[in-house]
Amino acid sequence: PLGAFLRANFIFHIIPMYNPDGVELGYPRNNANGIDIESGWDDTPLEPEVEILKNRFIDLMWSVDNPIEVALNMHSAYACLRYFVYHASEGTSSEYTDLEQLFINSVRSHFPGGIEPWSYYVSWTSGTPDQYPESWWWMNHGQNVLALTYEDMNCDEAGLYDSTANAIVRGIIDYLGLDFTGIAEEKGSIPSGFVLEQNYPNPFNSITTIQYSLPQEDKVTILLYDLKGSQIKTLINDRQDPGVKTLMWNGKNDAGKPVPAGIYLYTMASGNIITTRKMIFLK
Repeated sequence: PLGAFLRANFIFHIIPMYNPDGVELGYPRNNANGIDIESGWDDTPLEPEVEILKNRFIDLMWSVDNPIEVALNMHSAYACLRYFVYHASEGTSSEYTDLEQLFINSVRSHFPGGIEPWSYYVSWTSGTPDQYPESWWWMNHGQNVLALTYEDMNCDEAGLYDSTANAIVRGIIDYLGLDFTGIAEEKGSIPSGFVLEQNYPNPFNSITTIQYSLPQEDKVTILLYDLKGSQIKTLINDRQDPGVKTLMWNGKNDAGKPVPAGIYLYTMASGNIITTRKMIFLK
């Protein structure tokens, strides 16, 4: 079901970094002239490898009906970890950092414990650099394109590539606001019971993710309360198919206004099952 959904709703462009001479010489990032083409997007003139890649990006933005919305620069990490390179608001904008956190938290929700939090690697803390591919995306397209580097494990323990790919693809689906529930139809993927997971990150100061599981089709309601018992937010109140679900809360109430920092309770009710957990909202 996931493959059919992707083919019906997405166009993926897998673009290798054009560096045949560097690859032949065994260079990970440098071309045959010894120039790092990963961080040479501000060179004058541009190295030919960078010029080719830049022109391809331009083609995909200006010459097609469906321009790029998510651009991921896929790397092998220096560390034995999986993580995204997060761009701070000093180099982008506060609105863009909200989008980054939304996306990264969503990806992590589909691979619990497999990918580091967005705060693991924070870059662009003193302004916008101009030498990276992500710099080009930001300076030319701003918040219209979510451009991030993803670093995958580079060690003997590396693996679970299918889980990683699934999480990234599912995160893109969530980020673009599409609804995919067919994954629960795959063999062995229907949960065995009603489960409300602890939100993460927790504590949080912008956006948090809540994951829950339904073993059968049922109506599910998840409500958010303050410690006085006042209802703050209806997160969901709908009938849903079985499967593992995720939703996000951005610290705003039903009226769309920011709530104060503090401790909040979120409760899931489905059938005769009621489960409550606690979260901490910081500012």
